[in-house]
Amino acid sequence: MIRAKRFPDALRLLASASVLALTVTASAALHVAKQDVQLTVRVTGLPPGMTEVEFHIFSDRNASVSNSADTSVHDPAGGRRAERAAFWYPVVDLALEPDMTAHARFDDAVSGRYAMNGMFFPSTAPLASQLVIGRDRLINWENNLATDTPAALRAFYLVARVAVKEGEAQRTFALLSAEWSGRVSAHAPSRAHRPEDVLGEAIVLAEPPASSAGDPLENFRGTGLIRARLIASLEATIRFTQRLQDKSPNTPTAGGLNIFYDYAAKTHRRPSWIWAWGPSIKLLLDTASHVPEVTAKIPATELRDFARAIGEASRRFQLDQPGHPVDGVVTSRWRESEGTLARNGGFEQFYSVADALFLIGWGWVPLYRETGDKSYLAAALRLAAATRRLQGQFEIIPMDYAKSAEAWKNYTINEAGFGPEGLAAIYAATGDSALPAIGATYMDRLLKRFQQDNGLWARRFEFSPERTVPSQRMTRGEGWAMEGLIAAYDLTRDGKYRDLAVKMASHLVAAQHADGSWSYEFDQPSATVGISEKGTALWSLLFYRLHALTRDPAHLQAARRALTWCLENQSTGPDREGHGGIIGITFQSGVTYRAWFPLACSYTSAFFGLSVLEELKLQTAGAPLPQPVIPPCFSNQQMPRP
Repeated sequence: MIRAKRFPDALRLLASASVLALTVTASAALHVAKQDVQLTVRVTGLPPGMTEVEFHIFSDRNASVSNSADTSVHDPAGGRRAERAAFWYPVVDLALEPDMTAHARFDDAVSGRYAMNGMFFPSTAPLASQLVIGRDRLINWENNLATDTPAALRAFYLVARVAVKEGEAQRTFALLSAEWSGRVSAHAPSRAHRPEDVLGEAIVLAEPPASSAGDPLENFRGTGLIRARLIASLEATIRFTQRLQDKSPNTPTAGGLNIFYDYAAKTHRRPSWIWAWGPSIKLLLDTASHVPEVTAKIPATELRDFARAIGEASRRFQLDQPGHPVDGVVTSRWRESEGTLARNGGFEQFYSVADALFLIGWGWVPLYRETGDKSYLAAALRLAAATRRLQGQFEIIPMDYAKSAEAWKNYTINEAGFGPEGLAAIYAATGDSALPAIGATYMDRLLKRFQQDNGLWARRFEFSPERTVPSQRMTRGEGWAMEGLIAAYDLTRDGKYRDLAVKMASHLVAAQHADGSWSYEFDQPSATVGISEKGTALWSLLFYRLHALTRDPAHLQAARRALTWCLENQSTGPDREGHGGIIGITFQSGVTYRAWFPLACSYTSAFFGLSVLEELKLQTAGAPLPQPVIPPCFSNQQMPRP
């Protein structure tokens, strides 16, 4: 398929299966070739005296740059395309090289200041209709361009200058995805980028999407929990996680993970949520040690190296500043914050004890146990000591500490319940007798403020004035509390935590859909609130863990039904970059942004993969399989078939 674009002065046409090239001078000719993840650009016939040309690379992923004000067509309130926004998310899908720049074009009548990726590079600069942004401020995949007043971003592209030798210039660019399409142009160097400077232009067409008919995941639909299916799905989950890795050349999160893949914008998003990396580490390590069918295709050393890269990236964010209120705590995440551009690049940086405990429980302690590297254990013990210190200052440790304000926020939410995961992991690794008391204090104080008579937890507790927000019955939020109850039992062996976990679980057993999923709010219809894909994967693992404590067949049935839903809803294309992810479309698709857009989350995949490992262990031990059930249909009519 060839896509043509006409120019009045075009004198020559060069075409291949995927590239259309046009020249606009009598002498110069532009040649473009794409092969897998390489894009080679060559211009010939340049006039004598020309020493340099510019190559401009326009990705189709930036044909309509997403922004913070966009609404999705899946939004019950209706979708629209926002013209002006304070945060824009242009995509870099070429490997960045030192001499590259990005050009961002706004409307002519813009004023104020901007920051590029302010979570990492918080300095600002004057906003203009044409911005040139250095490679040192760019990151792979999603970038964040923040302005102090809403503005309209009209174009975003990458520029590389190439030396001319004997009338020719050539360069090969590394693409971040084989599914790249866009436009390439060659220009005589000019600050104005006038039309007469264009030497040639080529349109690179996307390859036709591969049919999913031969995909193992597609072929296994409806076959239940057979081992071959579990292995194929686990391999796809691992490969999806590998594609999420942040390989940016100049960010503190390099080696870690993007948390989301966005199927609407076709980009990986959010490398700046460090707290959520832990479950992926655990999945990689356990797969490397226990699933030879996967390691025959992805070597165990590769999986362990990947896990360690994530762990090393996360350890950069543990604060080492004795005397500081959050010394020993880990940066949890950055979040956009309008009106703070001048102060911190448009972002707020948060430290969180609960999130850090979650991270070390799933990530750092397993890395210590797998590798023997005591630095992971030492870092985890520092966090445990910080937790005990802060318990002496607060009845309940606030959820977040804001760096720019140098102050704790005025609330804790039920998601703080998962904190004992980290303490239980350290205790299992060390037997440190001080840890059960720290964990019991942590959980008992939360129970005093959050536990409700029906077994569910309140959503939020505010300290001053004291106020409790009742349970919103959010599947994922209750799951984080459930995780903490199970971990508290593992840590202390106090039966009250197990009993409370069983009581909470009874609500989820009753609310589970016939296909194994739960709604975003488990007591609401999925047609209204969407399916909680994150919650379904999480609760599958939680029910496997609970069944190990109770041996209640209802808990195993709930775990397996949820696992089956995840298996049935792994994405099989045509977007190969998102292959193997589990798509969610809810108000919290991206948790704090991209509401109602189709996104897949890294920890959804991690919990799903860990559930697969639990099922494989049961089958190895001889547990009988349930009869395969083909789900009636995709429960959330707003969600596309992956």
